Amino acid sequence: MEDNLKYYIDTLNNTLVLVSDTNIIENKERGIGFLLSLVKEKKDFSKYIAYDKVIGKGAALLYVELGIKKIFAKVISEPAYNVLKDNKIAIDYRLKVPNIINRKGDDLCPMEKAVLNINDSKLAIIAIETTIERLKGAN
Repeated sequence: MEDNLKYYIDTLNNTLVLVSDTNIIENKERGIGFLLSLVKEKKDFSKYIAYDKVIGKGAALLYVELGIKKIFAKVISEPAYNVLKDNKIAIDYRLKVPNIINRKGDDLCPMEKAVLNINDSKLAIIAIETTIERLKGAN
C-alpha cells in the first residue's frame, strides 16, 4: 500500500490521495474543502494512508477526526506536525515550515489562522466551516 502512495507523491498532480487495501480516493482541488467533505461523510478512514501536498493545522485536525493513522506530506506546518504527533498519527514529510502562508503570500493561510489556537478537532470543524462561509461571502 505504501509503495502505491509513493507513486502518487512522485508522479501525479493530485493534492490529496487516500489509499486503503481496497480503495483509492483522489482529489485535485486546492484547499481544505474536499477533506472537510470527507469528514462530513462520517465514514471510518482508519484503514487509509494519506498523501497530501500541503498540510496546515486545519487539515491536520480534520485528519484526526477522520481517524487516519499515517500521512505522507510534501509540505507540513509546525502546528500541523504537532497536532499529528500529539494524536499519534505517523507522519513522513519532505519539508516542514513554520506556518502555511496564504495564496497571496502576505499572511497566514485563512484555515491555519482559523484554528491557530484550537486543538480539538470538533471545534476546528466549526472554525473551518465558519471561515469558508466568510471567505465565500467576501468573493
